[in-house]
Amino acid sequence: MTAAITELTPAARAYLRRATWGLPREKQREVWDELEEHLLTRAAQLQACGAAPPEALARALAELGSPARVSAGMTGVYLMPKLILMAGAGALALSAALYALAGGRETAQLPMVTNLPMPVCERTEPKNVTGTMISNWKNTVCYFPTSSPKPLLVPGLSGPEPLVSLDTVERMIHLLDGKTRLQPNGVLEISFPLSEDIVRASFRVTTRFEGQSYFPAQSLIWPSSSKRQILSGYQQPTLRIEQQVFAMSGTHSPQAGADFYNRLSPRLVSNLEPGAYTTDGMTGARSHPIQTALKADDVVLTVIHSHDNFYLTHYAPVSSTGSVNIKVNSARLQFISSFRQLQQKRADGRTPALLIRVTNVPLNKLKSGIFVPARTTSDAN
Repeated sequence: MTAAITELTPAARAYLRRATWGLPREKQREVWDELEEHLLTRAAQLQACGAAPPEALARALAELGSPARVSAGMTGVYLMPKLILMAGAGALALSAALYALAGGRETAQLPMVTNLPMPVCERTEPKNVTGTMISNWKNTVCYFPTSSPKPLLVPGLSGPEPLVSLDTVERMIHLLDGKTRLQPNGVLEISFPLSEDIVRASFRVTTRFEGQSYFPAQSLIWPSSSKRQILSGYQQPTLRIEQQVFAMSGTHSPQAGADFYNRLSPRLVSNLEPGAYTTDGMTGARSHPIQTALKADDVVLTVIHSHDNFYLTHYAPVSSTGSVNIKVNSARLQFISSFRQLQQKRADGRTPALLIRVTNVPLNKLKSGIFVPARTTSDAN
């Protein structure tokens, strides 16, 4: 006797995402559970009548009808008629796009913005600040001072920090079957209760602008997760998590892609070598062209030891000819094959440098991206 169906297929989960999109957050899980129970019960009935498990579930989905119709019906139950009249058409169009994305046929846009007003962040107690508090996490309070209603723009070491809005984060996590919860202290919690890999992430609101909360774009990268995450592209980075594809698009800066990668250094390096510290990616004074077998628009991370357990990093895209122009301050480089070799001093004065391909490789297996180039300039071996 064939075992009864107890788990949904990717197509069924995509259907439920589509059917529950647009519902109030507190109702999404309730409706999802009701629809899932109905699908599994009906599939079991069809299976008892002789249908194979995949066919039974597919027929049960077909009987429910278009997920757009289900979504509209559920929205009509839980939302006010006036809201439906105002947003119904737009919600259905967005829902259809997300359903197509869930099947892997489209790419979701995750717009990044830069040059937003940045708050002051201090290690103090909330009672000691005067102004509008943005977040309070790990003994650090971020706030807009009352005396400075228009804070200066604060670019990072490698350019303005790319940010994503709370709406963008919630849309992304929803497509991954996850949940978000913005705490009163300005900390966003993310979890994936339906996943075998229970990922929990927390990060604070970076700034607020026109009533919307914003977070660092690199916070959406989890190198330590066993979820399959792969980056690709330089000018417009694309992030694939499992079967979902997200394009990190810069809406206000043509350099948003470069700024996005530069901010990844602390996250990537600490996962590659626990306990290692680094600043954002930086550009040095000397150029070191190298030749690789990588594809155009791949991204190469260069890591050089600075002092103690601190490292400097640089990101560069691969050209159409496979060349990469590394820019660091060291005059002569010696490319190595392991992180532990970075602190080894060389008698010939060359600086050990580690090259890592950070695109088109799983981020939780970043060591597989380490390579030594076949050809270099006279100043690098």
